[in-house]
Amino acid sequence: MNASVFILAGGQSRRMGRNKALLPLGNETVMERLISEFRPTALEIALLINENGYTEWDVTQFKDEPPYQGCGPLAGIYTALKHTTSDYNLFIACDMPFVTREVGEWMIKQLHNSQADAIIPYEDEKPHPLFATYHRRCIDQVKAQLEDGNFRIKSFLEKIKIMRFDRCDLPFCLQQNFEQIFWNMNDKEAYEKAKEMMNRS
Repeated sequence: MNASVFILAGGQSRRMGRNKALLPLGNETVMERLISEFRPTALEIALLINENGYTEWDVTQFKDEPPYQGCGPLAGIYTALKHTTSDYNLFIACDMPFVTREVGEWMIKQLHNSQADAIIPYEDEKPHPLFATYHRRCIDQVKAQLEDGNFRIKSFLEKIKIMRFDRCDLPFCLQQNFEQIFWNMNDKEAYEKAKEMMNRS
């Protein structure tokens, strides 16, 4: 994978009541699952965190830049694009435990072969901007929006050139489990469902 991989792990997990990254799924935590899935082929892998870092894993960690701490995922994207060593960057939210390296690699390839600033998955007209790929050149637009006090990713996507895709755009071999791959584990009920999904897999 000719790309850097960044895992967004700085959220407050208010609805879950616990740190989603540390929740066990099977015989490993959600974060361990994501690191082991993407580390083998990434140019680099790093965690985007809030004030509290993680001591559980030997992985590079970046705190949000001081002016933008607590400003949500867009601040994490800015921090990553400031530190990345690659033009091509894959972002993964830590509440998406079933994302796959194969789909990530496909998105990186699309970004590499297009003039788009970002490759954004859509499901039923809903964007999934936190399992997506962004070119490093997006950093100026991210910074401008943060400086304007607009922290909404939807607004950011409207200002850059995106290439969107849905299930039918993927190669047939990657279309299986599309809904599961882009599924978010946001609350306790969703966590119980995730454990059921793991048991069926």
